[in-house]
Amino acid sequence: MIADRLAVFPTSSSYTSIKCHLVCARRGRDLLAKRVDGLLIRFRAIAWQLLRSKLQLGEVMRNAAFSLVHVNYATGGVNELVLQAVDKARTRIQSRQEMIGGIRLWIYEAFRNGADPFEFTGLARGGQQVIITRYTILNDDARNNRFNLTNGEPVAAS
Repeated sequence: MIADRLAVFPTSSSYTSIKCHLVCARRGRDLLAKRVDGLLIRFRAIAWQLLRSKLQLGEVMRNAAFSLVHVNYATGGVNELVLQAVDKARTRIQSRQEMIGGIRLWIYEAFRNGADPFEFTGLARGGQQVIITRYTILNDDARNNRFNLTNGEPVAAS
């Protein structure tokens, strides 16, 4: 028990000093508790968004696969045309920092910019099916907050 005590001489100035240490320690603990609460709230929001996206992924992949099968059937295959038309990435990642309780968290957002290189894909045959497939894939991606349909506008992190 004696080891738990501080080795100070009991004067009013040492009492004030110890009292100040106690107040500062409590304030620091309260600030850390607020920081933990803020980070926990953000963590739960991110985990919920990941879970929601994971649950929708099966439906999205099924729709995209069936749309691609329809395009390949209607056009006879557009794989070579797609591979030749791409020179730069249209979907890019933008990063920013978010401060939560004095801690910097990096936020990554996907956005689309530039002209569509596949604007005239399927003009000879199957164009309508190509447009339907493109619309299906882009809408499924936008619904899952992975990409945004508008040019240069970042995805809302919700």
